[in-house]
Amino acid sequence: MPRKGRYYTIQADLYEMPAKLAHELAGLDELGVELRSETVLERVRMAARSRAGIATLSRLSFRTQAGVPCGFSNLEKSEWVQDYTVDAQWKSTPVKTEVFEGFEYELCPQPGEEGLHLQYKLKRSVLPRPVREVQITLSNGEQLKVHSLDLESKTLASSYDLAEDQILAAWLPGSQPGLVTLVCVRAELDPVRA
Repeated sequence: MPRKGRYYTIQADLYEMPAKLAHELAGLDELGVELRSETVLERVRMAARSRAGIATLSRLSFRTQAGVPCGFSNLEKSEWVQDYTVDAQWKSTPVKTEVFEGFEYELCPQPGEEGLHLQYKLKRSVLPRPVREVQITLSNGEQLKVHSLDLESKTLASSYDLAEDQILAAWLPGSQPGLVTLVCVRAELDPVRA
């Protein structure tokens, strides 16, 4: 049985690019979310096709009802040795830590006072490479190397009312120093079908 109610179409694009280019294309200067004209999304898409230095991380479209969240997760797991334990026989065993890197987001449209109200949660986690190694001396006298993990994880969550010609534009950390992740989200109410 089909669901009753109006549907929304949401387009979410994620790009990685130099911070200077994100400023040039979207007018963003720092970590955060702002409303921008819909022309920003088209400008970013054209630049991604024609300019070097822009990586397309994801371009997805969703169709959902009001109040029903949609999203995507692209997290990769890796294991790192952060410590060692020494047992009663003086044998060392590594203590591993799992790290999840990548991005994930959740978007939820609602009817707004003037247009559409969009709740969002955007998260980007980056472990800068190369991972720093530190030499430690265990209680049994062994000298071994462990990883010093400097995971940078940022989450932006809130909501905005979007007018018909507006998009949500977000600046999140990139995978390397000097790079940023630019998120562009367009949402619209589907036309009524007869």
